[in-house]
Amino acid sequence: MTSLTLRLLGSALLIAAGTLLGWGRLAEMQRRAGCLREISDGLGRMATELETLQSPLREILSHLTDLRFFRLVSAGLGGEPFETLWRRAAAAMPLTPEERDALCAPGAVLGRCDAMRACAELALARASLTARADALEREIAMRGKRFAGLGAALGAIVAAVLF
Repeated sequence: MTSLTLRLLGSALLIAAGTLLGWGRLAEMQRRAGCLREISDGLGRMATELETLQSPLREILSHLTDLRFFRLVSAGLGGEPFETLWRRAAAAMPLTPEERDALCAPGAVLGRCDAMRACAELALARASLTARADALEREIAMRGKRFAGLGAALGAIVAAVLF
């Protein structure tokens, strides 16, 4: 292979790598939006069951084990304090610090207060996470294609500089 062929191949690989970086950023945003939606739906289901049936917390969580966050919380029940389990599960989710803080708020009161206050805390957290998911999905719709384009452009610039 000639030097020119190797340079062209290297340039093409740099452009492809940049494009993949852009797509990776987009996929990360989509994962976070999906996680926010899933947790928000789980909080809603939890509040509904708590409000209508006033079931014990352990039973409510057992109905939510199809969702990763709630499965992580329920896996440690009986060992550590509930708030610690809730925070640890929140830390395992691909969320921003602000989103994690909103999610952790109900964990501090669940099991320590009456059903009305617990439902109110769950509703507040759900509203906050739903709003964040909505905003993230709008950002994905607006900027999604740009990420791949910007990644390709970055790869092309690097390839041009090195060529």
